[in-house]
Amino acid sequence: MERIARGAGGTRWYLLPDPRDLNSLAGNLSPGSRVSFYFDGRLALREYDDTVTSEILEIVKVDGEAVIATPRTEHIEMEVEFIASEDELRDFAAVLPRGASVVYGRFPADDDDGVRAVTLDLPDRDGIVRPHPH
Repeated sequence: MERIARGAGGTRWYLLPDPRDLNSLAGNLSPGSRVSFYFDGRLALREYDDTVTSEILEIVKVDGEAVIATPRTEHIEMEVEFIASEDELRDFAAVLPRGASVVYGRFPADDDDGVRAVTLDLPDRDGIVRPHPH
């Protein structure tokens, strides 16, 4: 996930199924952004079904919202929605093709333990890493 520098909370979400996709990712990232990689399953990738629906609604019940995204087959960037109710989830699911996969979970922290998650701040265009509101 990319938290865009001075982006008023804006994010871009990516799915990298192959390490070679890092080259594509590098070309998409904005200078000064904070980028997090998650390796621990906190965001699940599964075919959308009733179990996924139940898990998402449980997250909404506890956290107030859940993240759900649809991977694009032609690109690493995902279409992301923030679901806060059963009605919103129903509307989201209504346009999914049969057998579609989704990425979903709680909004992830930008933690960095070097194993389960890695987060780094990218340099600005001039090559200097500066603190930015993300």
